Amino acid sequence: MTVTKTYPEGEVTPYGADLVLAGDEPMVSYVSFDRRIAFHMMGGMAPTPGPTLQEGVLITSLKGLVGPWDMIDHQSANQDGVTFIDSVSGAIEVEIGIEAHGRTPRGLRQVMRDWRGSWSPKREGVLSWKTHEMGHWWAPVRWYKNPLDAIGLAAPCVEKWTWVARADSAFWRSYDDVDVFQFAYEDMTDTFTLDRTVQKDLGPNWPQYYDGDGGGYCYSNGHHALWRDDPDDLFTTRSREVVNGPFKDFETDTDRQVVNIVMGTIPEWSFPQSGADDGWGRMGRDIDGNWDGCGIRMRVVPGGVQLTAFVDFDAVWNREFYPPLFIPPLFGEKFTLVLGFGDQPRLYKVLRNGGGIFSYKETGTASMLGADYRGIGFGMRAGGAFITQATPGVIRKVSSGDNSSDTQKGFLKRRNAGDQEAYDRYTCFGPGTFKIANGPGGEMIEFGPLLPSQIVQIRANPRGGGGRNVVDLTSVPPTAAELAQYKTALDDVKSFAASNNSEALLSSLASVNGVVPPQGNMYRLLKGRFTEPIPAREPGEDQRTYDIACEIVNGNADSKILASLTPMRRYPA
Repeated sequence: MTVTKTYPEGEVTPYGADLVLAGDEPMVSYVSFDRRIAFHMMGGMAPTPGPTLQEGVLITSLKGLVGPWDMIDHQSANQDGVTFIDSVSGAIEVEIGIEAHGRTPRGLRQVMRDWRGSWSPKREGVLSWKTHEMGHWWAPVRWYKNPLDAIGLAAPCVEKWTWVARADSAFWRSYDDVDVFQFAYEDMTDTFTLDRTVQKDLGPNWPQYYDGDGGGYCYSNGHHALWRDDPDDLFTTRSREVVNGPFKDFETDTDRQVVNIVMGTIPEWSFPQSGADDGWGRMGRDIDGNWDGCGIRMRVVPGGVQLTAFVDFDAVWNREFYPPLFIPPLFGEKFTLVLGFGDQPRLYKVLRNGGGIFSYKETGTASMLGADYRGIGFGMRAGGAFITQATPGVIRKVSSGDNSSDTQKGFLKRRNAGDQEAYDRYTCFGPGTFKIANGPGGEMIEFGPLLPSQIVQIRANPRGGGGRNVVDLTSVPPTAAELAQYKTALDDVKSFAASNNSEALLSSLASVNGVVPPQGNMYRLLKGRFTEPIPAREPGEDQRTYDIACEIVNGNADSKILASLTPMRRYPA
C-alpha cells in the first residue's frame, strides 16, 4: 500500500521548510494502519499556523513516550532490601493531545472522519518521530482507549481531543542494521595497478578485441580500468566496445564459474545509447591466447541487465531483464555473473552486492561448454551520442573463481544504534552448514546442513520475541500467526535487496516455492543456543562495530548468511 492522502495537503510551505532545515522542532507524523493516509502533526510538515491554517491535525501535548517496566526481584525471609534479578518492560501508552482544524465545519468533520478511520484497536499504524541529531524512530501503534472529550455541537472549525494509543512493543525502533557474509571467489584478482595511459591498453595480461565504428579505447591508469572517449570526434559520435580477455594464464578448473566486477563510477546514461560495463565468462582462446569469439556476457547498463551467449563472435541467444535497476550501478557496487550450479551447468545468475537480480536457465545447448571455454574477462561499451560518447563506468576490480563446494570463514559487522541490547536475526541461504558465534567472541553455534535453494531464519533472541526461533522460508507457514512471522522474516530478506530491487531479488530465490523441507523439523538442525545480544550504544560514546565470527561449510555462490538487527530506544529523541 502507498499513501494516497496526506494532511496537510499540498507542498511544504516556506515557513515549514525553514522549520525542517532549522531542526529545532521534531517532526511527528502518523500513518494509518492500511498505509493510505498520513497525518503530519508537528514540525515543518505539519499544518501552518495563522489565519490561513491548513486542514489537518496538530499535536498540543504528548505524554507517555517512555514505556513502563517492572522489576523482578528476590527477597529471602530475613533479607533487608531485595536482590535485583531483571527488569521487564511493558507496552508504551501514548496520550496525544490533538487539535483538528478545518477551513469549514464540513472540512473539520472530514478531517476527523479520516483521523478516526485511520486507527484500529486490531491493526497497527505507525507513529514516527524525526530529528536531525537522532534520525528517524517509530513505533507501531494501535487505538487503545475510546476518547471521552466533549464534541462541539455548534459549527466549529477547530476541535480538541485527547487520543490514547498503545505500542505493544516496549521500545521505539529504527532502520535495521544489515550485513552479509558470502563466499569471495578470488582465485584471480586484478585491481589495475599498471599505469598504461601512454600505451592505451591494460597491459600484457589482457588481450583486447574492439568492435564498432566509433573511436576511443580502454586502458588502466594505475587504479582503475576506464574508457577514453573518442578524442577525434566530439559531436554525433558512434558506438565502440571492447572485450578484455581471456585473462592470461588463468582458467577455472570447472565449467562452474563466478566472475565479479566492482564499479568505480556510474555508466553514463544517454540517447540513443548509454554506456555499459560487462563481465565475461566461459571465454575461449585462439592459438595466440586471444579471444576466439565464444563466451557468455553479463552487461550492466543504467537501466537493466543483459545476458548474452556468443559463439564465433555472433550472439546465439540474448536475455534482457528490464528494469531491475531502479537505481543505477553505484560507486563500489559489485556485480557478479555465476555460470553453473551443481549438476546444472546452464543455469546462470546475476547478483548485485550478493543479492540475486536475474536468473536464466538455458534450455538448449547453443553456448559452449568444456575445458576449452574456461577463460574470464570483462568489457565496456561506449555508446554513440550527440556530444562525445556515452562513457562506460570505471571498473575498480575484476575477480573470478570456481563455483564449487567450499568452506570459508569470515565476520559479520554488527552495529546497534539503540540504547537497548538487541539480538540478530540470521537468514541462512543453502546449500551448506552454517556456524555463527554466540555474540562477540562467543562460541560457535551450528545450523544445517541446508540443501540448495533452502532458506531458513534463526532468531538469536532467547526469549523468542513472541514467535519461533527457527523460521523456515522454504515453505509458507499454514497458520495466520506463523504467516505473520514468515512475512517479518521475508522483510529481512527484502532489506538485503540492492537499491530497492526487492521484487527482482525474491523472483530469483527459487527456494520460495512451497517445498516441504526433507530434513523434517528445522529445530533438529540447530546445535547450540544463542544467548548473547549485540551491546547497546553506550551514553556519550560513538557507535561501535562488533565482529561476529561465522563460517559456511560445503557452500557455493548461493550460500550466504544475512544478519539483521533492529535497534531500539526507550525515547525517540
